[in-house]
Amino acid sequence: MLRKSKKVREVVEKHKSSFQPLIKEFGNDKIISILKELLAGRIFQSELRAKVEFPELFRSSPARTCSERHQKMMQHAQKPKP
Repeated sequence: MLRKSKKVREVVEKHKSSFQPLIKEFGNDKIISILKELLAGRIFQSELRAKVEFPELFRSSPARTCSERHQKMMQHAQKPKP
């Protein structure tokens, strides 16, 4: 079971390069504690749970929304007209 400190620590160690900025800022023990809480809350198992817990991570930025609209308009403009 990955919720055990030892297993979480092994995963962090295995992916140390990805976690390095966080480890530098918060320390290894704090990162492991946070990961265990997220695992216990099943945040990684459900996108819906993640959206409820961290809605700001799933909001579109104004620039992104504008870019998506521009792409749709360009696609529509490029369609051949009958």
